[in-house]
Amino acid sequence: MLVNYIQSIMLTVLEIICCKIFFESFAEKRSENNWRNCSIILGTVICGYIIALLFYDQFVLKQMLAIVVIALFMSFYFKIHLKKAIIVSLLFQALLLSVDYFTLWLNVSLFHSVAEINESHFVGGSLITVLAKIILFLVVLLIRKKIGGESSDVLRSTDWLRFIFFPLFTIFTVIALFITSGSIENQKQENVFLVIALCLAGMNIVVFCMINDILKREIKIRENEVFQLKARNQTDMYRSISENFVKQRKKTHEYKNQIMCIESLIEMENYDELK
Repeated sequence: MLVNYIQSIMLTVLEIICCKIFFESFAEKRSENNWRNCSIILGTVICGYIIALLFYDQFVLKQMLAIVVIALFMSFYFKIHLKKAIIVSLLFQALLLSVDYFTLWLNVSLFHSVAEINESHFVGGSLITVLAKIILFLVVLLIRKKIGGESSDVLRSTDWLRFIFFPLFTIFTVIALFITSGSIENQKQENVFLVIALCLAGMNIVVFCMINDILKREIKIRENEVFQLKARNQTDMYRSISENFVKQRKKTHEYKNQIMCIESLIEMENYDELK
């Protein structure tokens, strides 16, 4: 079914973007070339999708390949050594599996068996899968906020709460879709529910990218302000040094004149005036 493939590709894209955001907490970009960066992300998505497609029934091998492939591509994208990239990739994969395990537990709790999901609750299971990726996105944002670089320092805590409102809104919306999925009567309604959920997930990524660009511009503005302030302070310091130097020269000149007058009075033996 075409919807299944589209859903799988979208979920892979969401996972890779979450992975990129996760790596941004530990490393800087190698280049600001958007074409190069997009090509690396696209390559990661394609390889990740192929691995998931070919090794879906070999869990351990699939995880090992995913960790290595992500580390390899991210080492090209970020200024990070391959060994460190493997460690960060391993951390992200552990986070991803934790969220997936929570999703599986939720599925089993609601449907009592995975087989029941596949047989009669396709939309419900799919919505919970999308929900898991949104939760992953929210967790990655919180990690970025806690241990991220200077871009995370630009936003105040209240600003971060406003930003996180959108993922939370998406989570509750997907939950609402899931609750009402039991009343679905035909395939078209199933597709509409899935499209809404996937679009909401995609909108979270778009909002994050927009805010990230705003943060970058804000950082540049602050850097320019700091540079101008330093330049102004240095100019004031040099002006103060120059003024002090001129004053010191005047005092030195006056002191020399006084010495010359004293020497002249001594030579003339005019001791009364010297006193």
